[in-house]
Amino acid sequence: MNVTLRPDRKLLDANFESYKLSLEKVPIFKTPVRGTVNFVPLTSSLSKQHLKAYSCQNCLTVDPFHSGYVYYITSEGKVFQMNIPDNAMIFNSGFGVCEIPDWKAVQTGSQVFASLRFPSSEAAIIYDGVKSLIIYATTCAAKGKSTEFDAWKPISTLHPPLDSGEAVLLDACSAVDNAESHREIHCLFGSVVQRPEDLPQVEGSKSSFITYLDWLTFRLEKSQYHLFRHRKFAAPSFPDYVAFEKSTGAVHICSDRQFRPMFDSANAEIAKTVMSLPDTTSASSATATESATPVVPILWSQTDVTDEDDSGSVVISFQLVDAYLPASSSASKQSVHITISPRVPSEDEHQSVRVQITHPSTEAENAPDEQNTVFLDHVLYGSVDGDAVWSIDRGDKILEVHLNKKHALHWPRLLHDIVIDQHLVKPKHPVHIASQVETIQDRHMTPKEGGDENTAQGASLKPAFNVEQLEDVDFALDQDEDDLVLQRFDAETLELTHQASLSGHQWLLNVLSDHTKAESLWATNAFCIRHDVDGVVWLPHGVDENDTDGNAHKSKRRTDRGHPPCPWRHICTLQAFGYVLASKRDHRFVSAPPLNPDTPLPFVAVADASKRIYVYRQPLDSSEFPSGDMELRRRKVAKTDQPTPEGVVHVAWQHVVCLPDNDEIIGFVTLSKPYPACVACTQNHLYLISLVG
Repeated sequence: MNVTLRPDRKLLDANFESYKLSLEKVPIFKTPVRGTVNFVPLTSSLSKQHLKAYSCQNCLTVDPFHSGYVYYITSEGKVFQMNIPDNAMIFNSGFGVCEIPDWKAVQTGSQVFASLRFPSSEAAIIYDGVKSLIIYATTCAAKGKSTEFDAWKPISTLHPPLDSGEAVLLDACSAVDNAESHREIHCLFGSVVQRPEDLPQVEGSKSSFITYLDWLTFRLEKSQYHLFRHRKFAAPSFPDYVAFEKSTGAVHICSDRQFRPMFDSANAEIAKTVMSLPDTTSASSATATESATPVVPILWSQTDVTDEDDSGSVVISFQLVDAYLPASSSASKQSVHITISPRVPSEDEHQSVRVQITHPSTEAENAPDEQNTVFLDHVLYGSVDGDAVWSIDRGDKILEVHLNKKHALHWPRLLHDIVIDQHLVKPKHPVHIASQVETIQDRHMTPKEGGDENTAQGASLKPAFNVEQLEDVDFALDQDEDDLVLQRFDAETLELTHQASLSGHQWLLNVLSDHTKAESLWATNAFCIRHDVDGVVWLPHGVDENDTDGNAHKSKRRTDRGHPPCPWRHICTLQAFGYVLASKRDHRFVSAPPLNPDTPLPFVAVADASKRIYVYRQPLDSSEFPSGDMELRRRKVAKTDQPTPEGVVHVAWQHVVCLPDNDEIIGFVTLSKPYPACVACTQNHLYLISLVG
């Protein structure tokens, strides 16, 4: 089912103006590492997939089940636990909880770093990057009843059946099988391998590498974990985001290529279906090239929203030659035929446009006097009205077709298929990605006088800005980048239950879910993507679950409006963070504190490759900061679109922190408990940055 991500207008702040640099000194506490932090640089990048998979190593890990617990692994294979103290003055390098077995063999046999994840409050999982997965019981460490390097007790050592041992443990979650009441641990591994010759090539991809996502389920039987089920997905792209639903009833994947199920140990038919698929690469390429050969040159453009036109329009221009010009005597309404199908699309339907012209015959003498030529017959990027207007300029030999948009959103391209669009049409003006110039309708509604802006349903839409107001940071880094696709796969059938196109919406960061409370969130982590200038945080949730947090009315409201149920919910907003991050071209890490079900994110932080860290507090009335309201100030400004000259502008703090050393930053995390703070590490030192002074 195709769905659309619709931001909640109540979580968007149209009055937010900017971040102001704070001159307040932020204290930095430094402590040496006991040894050196283990860091495995990427020695060779064979493809973009390798770069995304193995170059984003974060040497610090947060425990989402215990507030203030941060972990790192040393070059000697020792795992250290840091407890962020209430008194930052006593910040230290922590104590050892375990040693990874056969570490010397691991160091010599792998180019991949070791991964650490916490599936529950009483368990930890380490994958050494070569072949071994160790499951530990962490109860003793949590209670403080242990000696150093003996706090974690190994339960099982397993060898996952992966196509490549050089894999990364992306996510882990613990659950209880309802049917048999067995304790299970679900792990999601990501690896990049050479594409097997017998594996059908994915349509639209020429890469000789493939990314595998292995979903392994380990069941506890007789005090030992054993492999119970193996599921596999594949795509020619490494994912930006993966997450389990809380009940492990589904997995969510966000990538610039669609994943598809390849194997399920509980269902042999899936593997048979995959291997029976034809290799469609060459055929689809030929078809796309053939269908994307224009009869005449085609240009397109789009107009801005105006007071007379609240949605904007699309103009398609066809550069005609003499042979295709209608006879002057027959230049009537019947010369050009434009068909838009369907005229009124449903929520998950795409519209196609067909442009056909009637002109004098170019065939032999005995052919009919007139013939028809189709200039365009393809699916459009967005929705338009069912009627079109056309005109022919016989002097310039141009046929123009005007289509009225249904929504005031900027189109990054004319046609839905990106390959055909690139071959068939050219923009009249430079095209900018949608997230950078689109108008979120609910955000820019003009409130009625004396009323709440969120209730102004009938207000006219105003454009946030025009193309001329964009700065360099607003342009796409790579116009050839593929659009993001968000998918949800059912755990039992591996069927694709929901899919959303995130065309033009740049992925910004992933946010770990806070599981310190019993009423934890629906999924292991959330993701943040750019909408307009903001960073909007979305959290997966079970579409069939009963809402117990007061959100039932929201689901009902969506159904009443005719929208299909969406398994991703807008949970909070990082104000103007999409615009901010676009200017940080040299950043290495982006982090926000674990997402609490009751509190929006209090801040987000960006770390450069060395030295500098940028912190952006959010203008919240309730936050983890002691000052409460984090707005720097409120000031009144004139509003030209209202009769009253008063308005309120929201401004928030920004901190720029410079570490005392120029060493490379190889680990970075943020915390909101016991107080808002950032923790960074180099190979030799750890840094605690307290945001409360």
